[in-house]
Amino acid sequence: MKIMFIGTGVSSVLGFRRTLMEKLLADGHRVYALVEGYSEEEERQVRAIGVLPMSYALDGAGRIRRNPLSSFMRMVSAIRKVQPDTVFSYFAKPVVIGTWAAAIAGVRHRVGMLEGLGYYFSECPGRRSLKRRVIKWAQLGLFHLSVPLLDTLVLLNPDDRKDLIDRYRIRARDVFVLGGIGLRLEEFPCSPPPTEPVSFIFVGRLLLEKGVNNYLDAAEIVASRHPEVRFVVLGRFDSGRTDGVDPERFKDLARRGIIEYPGKVGNVHEWLTNASVFVLPSWYREGVPRSTQEAMSVGRAVITTDSPGCRETVVDGENGLLVPPEDTSALVAAMTHFIDHPEAIIAMGVRSRELAEAHYDADRVDALLIHHVMGLPDPQLSCAS
Repeated sequence: MKIMFIGTGVSSVLGFRRTLMEKLLADGHRVYALVEGYSEEEERQVRAIGVLPMSYALDGAGRIRRNPLSSFMRMVSAIRKVQPDTVFSYFAKPVVIGTWAAAIAGVRHRVGMLEGLGYYFSECPGRRSLKRRVIKWAQLGLFHLSVPLLDTLVLLNPDDRKDLIDRYRIRARDVFVLGGIGLRLEEFPCSPPPTEPVSFIFVGRLLLEKGVNNYLDAAEIVASRHPEVRFVVLGRFDSGRTDGVDPERFKDLARRGIIEYPGKVGNVHEWLTNASVFVLPSWYREGVPRSTQEAMSVGRAVITTDSPGCRETVVDGENGLLVPPEDTSALVAAMTHFIDHPEAIIAMGVRSRELAEAHYDADRVDALLIHHVMGLPDPQLSCAS
């Protein structure tokens, strides 16, 4: 079969879709990756794993131009050129326009995956601006037009099915709730967590909705009571969305020794290994956060919020603690619990690894996805629907 993946950036191909593509290639299928654009090095990396790269947003000068109409027309052209048996679109924009492009190009089997509903569907009291409401309803209208064209819509958590498909009565032929997208557990081996001193780590884009300000607030409070405790922040600022997050505050806290802030790093696994507890106080509508899956694989206890996607990673009291979104006091209490009970760091870390092996092993997740990509639904594999 010829199978075409439609996404946005190359990082998602190499970081999130690679194991799935490699399994399809090993079974003898031809795999294409249609994304916005490639650099020469990125194209070389994708070809090296046997995938054929294609782009839909590059102009004549090699720059990415995000024009929806132009992207749509180029998608249709690329799909007609390849004539794939299956198109698998992932992320909101490709699911919307990629699904329509595949339908117009005559592809008979179409699969889409939404890895979380994102910012405009997140509950954020006091931030319900007119712009957010307009964009949310525009997205809903587009989902109403595109989802019915899919043979299967893959979601990562049951809240997304309830809050999108059921709540807004979007017609869908089949909805499959996958869970996490999975990872190669051998790349994140389990190790005993350090507890002297206790250290906390945040990994993610430095956005207001990721709860990074709550993490910094809690770090200041806890550090004033327990100056020996370490707080690490890994991640980059999003140049397009800096509202509510002050880069100067990170520099000031780092200068005062309250946090360690190396920015975005390439060796996240090493930083996780040197941390005691992973913290993600997000009120963003996550799918199932990849960063949390990585921390669980390493064997780290987790503090996260009782919000869609995040709550899927923690059995409260077993492998971590759930706190309400935007509740700094609750976050301080959870951190203090681990400081006062270092034995819980070890026990909950062991349980995190067990849950990662049960739910986030890429081999298991890819087997589920392949059945849908190939159009071969299996009742036993569809039990999560």
